[in-house]
Amino acid sequence: MPSALPSLLERRALLYGKESLKADHHALAEGYFEAGRYSDALEFFHKADDAEGIERLRQHAVTHGDVFLLGEIGRLTHTPIPPETWKEAAVNAEKSGKLAFARIGFEKAGDADGVAKLADEE
Repeated sequence: MPSALPSLLERRALLYGKESLKADHHALAEGYFEAGRYSDALEFFHKADDAEGIERLRQHAVTHGDVFLLGEIGRLTHTPIPPETWKEAAVNAEKSGKLAFARIGFEKAGDADGVAKLADEE
């Protein structure tokens, strides 16, 4: 089944090329979000200057323990992620069995006990 989303080359042009001037970045971001392509959605929400879309992604990242996406949101928006947000994401990652993500989240939160607990589980 062919994807309705742009190809890699089209995506790049829509973000950075001349095509970017006439692209509906918000609609593209929504399409990527619905397809589960959250990093791509983040880039388009950022290009659209869509704070609500980025907040939805942040909530998704925390809820699903996706510390990689959470870090990308902080990096792209130049907004530090508070330690309590990292910890919440880490706890959710641990509950989902994503122990590597959980460890990173606990480290970013400065939670030595959380890191030690994960080391004991391994």
